[in-house]
Amino acid sequence: TMGANSSSLAELSSNEYLIRLCGKQPISSNDPYWNQLLSYAFVPPVTSTDAKLLEEQTANLLTTFTVNNVSSGNLNSLLRVLVTMVSNLQQFVLEPLADGRQSDIFLMQLYNALFISRCIIKHLVEQLSDELLLTQIEHCPDKQLHQRRLLNQQRQSQGDASAATSKRDLEEDDNSGDESDESNSSSEADATMVEELIEALVHLLVVLPVRESTFPVVYESVCSLLVLLSVQMYRTEPAEKLTFYQILYTGRCSMHAFRLMEVLLKYYVQRPPAPDRMLVNAGGSAGLYNSLASGLWSMVTLGYGSNPAAEQRAQLRTGLLADQSCLLSLVLANHCAGARRFRNPYREALLSCAHANDPGNVEHLSSAASNLISFRVDFNLLLKAICDRLPRDEALLMLYLLLHSAGGLQFRGYVGRQGGDDSQLAGLLLPILRTLHSEAQKSSHQVYMALIVLLMLTECQQFCTRVHEIQLQPASVSGWFTERHLGLVSLGSLLAIVLCRTVQLNVGRTRDKYLHTNCLAALANMSTYFAGLHPYACQKLLGLFAHLAKKQKKLVDEMRSRPANMAELEADRASVEDLMRCILEIVNNALTHRLAENPHLVYTQLHQRELYQPFSTHPAFQDILQNLGTVMHHFTSALGESSSEHQNQLSEHRVMRVIEERSRSFRRDRLKKFPEPKYKYVEEESPDEFFIPYIWALVYRSSNLYFNPSKLLLLQSQQQSESDDKEGQSQEATA
Repeated sequence: TMGANSSSLAELSSNEYLIRLCGKQPISSNDPYWNQLLSYAFVPPVTSTDAKLLEEQTANLLTTFTVNNVSSGNLNSLLRVLVTMVSNLQQFVLEPLADGRQSDIFLMQLYNALFISRCIIKHLVEQLSDELLLTQIEHCPDKQLHQRRLLNQQRQSQGDASAATSKRDLEEDDNSGDESDESNSSSEADATMVEELIEALVHLLVVLPVRESTFPVVYESVCSLLVLLSVQMYRTEPAEKLTFYQILYTGRCSMHAFRLMEVLLKYYVQRPPAPDRMLVNAGGSAGLYNSLASGLWSMVTLGYGSNPAAEQRAQLRTGLLADQSCLLSLVLANHCAGARRFRNPYREALLSCAHANDPGNVEHLSSAASNLISFRVDFNLLLKAICDRLPRDEALLMLYLLLHSAGGLQFRGYVGRQGGDDSQLAGLLLPILRTLHSEAQKSSHQVYMALIVLLMLTECQQFCTRVHEIQLQPASVSGWFTERHLGLVSLGSLLAIVLCRTVQLNVGRTRDKYLHTNCLAALANMSTYFAGLHPYACQKLLGLFAHLAKKQKKLVDEMRSRPANMAELEADRASVEDLMRCILEIVNNALTHRLAENPHLVYTQLHQRELYQPFSTHPAFQDILQNLGTVMHHFTSALGESSSEHQNQLSEHRVMRVIEERSRSFRRDRLKKFPEPKYKYVEEESPDEFFIPYIWALVYRSSNLYFNPSKLLLLQSQQQSESDDKEGQSQEATA
């Protein structure tokens, strides 16, 4: 009943319907039993805690099912029922929806079939190898159908070239709908049950609109695909060698890749609300649970746990489908990105989407997507959806993919050129900057993604210009930036401050050159467009150089006193000097291109000009320091003249006034020309090694599904790697 408590779950093992499902006796797919089993209404678990409790209470039943299914084939029968229901979707759901009629009973039974199948397959994925898992799914109690499939497999193994060619053509041709009914029937006969299952799940997401009545089915379809793809967490093989991925990326499903990614992104943006009945674990009328199996399934899903808090319930209401769709889209887009055997159509779809309100813009489209727009989405709403979820890892990853240079660059261009109003661009950057500012409390993956996103954005000239035009009120940063009161500060200046701080905090405790390089590369890209740089940003920039100069001197002294460690110390010294050189290039570029717009940078240079003296003849810095010396000489001469006029009394205000006046008369042709820094993010050669464990860690943590951590080989290896990194950093910091 609705009020059953957790102790009632013990009665599951004696329930006649589950005993028959888990037994050795085959149940045909047309047996009335399925109609009885699927005729109930219940509230599904929507949190990982509840999902864990459910799995614990059904573990023995699922173990029994696994043993007996190899002879009964009841999983195959259940999936046959499910696939048949999906094939009848047009008649029993889509047409009634179009006419304003209800189809609640059919949708309830369809959802139940999805949910039960997902629970069983998830258990099998965790417990069995790929070969045994497929055997469990494919074993068919219908001997006639089983023999027909065996005959088809024999024909294929004997090299039926014409059939193979026909199937390949069907998989690659987007216009396969023109094939004859006979050809389609033959293709369906050749399909395995796992192929039919995955195709049914994709079909549900592609064609079924989200309504209050259809929401559970759509949500469960997303969860079911995530569970099938979660096989990667339990395997050491790459995804391209796993059957579920091969079917999704190369089979008939791949023809729907553009539409599927469009639907998932739409749910992410629109956040369709979950119906109340999915979020309430108490109350209701016994009349809703009038089927023979209602007692069983109400206990399974309602007889444990406590009601979620109101705040959690509100988050689940708008985030349940949206966040799950985001995770599925990230999984689809990031696996098999570098596969040699086949392409990733889901990644291509996401990278080549276009702005819905800019139909005339077809420039810079992805060559990987054959110069076609995959689908259109309102970039303004998409950007808002991402901003609302930052700095969550999922939002950072979605932003990374949309900004990726392998795509059409349309989203990156949109953010740089217009990107909503100034408040929206601030809403995009402030959570990322806050993440970097508090990076000690964040995961290394989140920090890296934040830096990569910033580097990608700074590759856009319009973005670099816009951030210096947006002024932030103190209240915008007072909640987390506490090291100094900044007053009015531009978004660009705050970006420079946080990047300098990130380098300075990490340069002494980690040798991760990518972190330092990405920070300084983003600053270098911005330096051509520095305007009105805040005094504290100028101090942080020069302060970083001073910090590195001290480290360089210490290394040089150690090289003299510890010649046995010469090779290691020499490498460290060269790395530090590379960073110092980069800072000088940033300052030089800003003064070369934007001298008049940055009086505080000139003032800071004059105030700390002795900082450069020890390196004036250093071969790594000499050429740039000559430029900076020319600039400083121009202003020191002007200040000397002004000092004579004012009896050697120059206030800070007067110095700034002289700098502003003499900036207009400075001739840029007096400076040696250096190439304008233009750094671009280049993805690693094997991005899967970083992204795949990262994404599945997010699924494990955020999907509201439960995965047994003791069995997750992929995440165990990641945790070991992170532990080794932290140990190395700790040892280095101590040294």
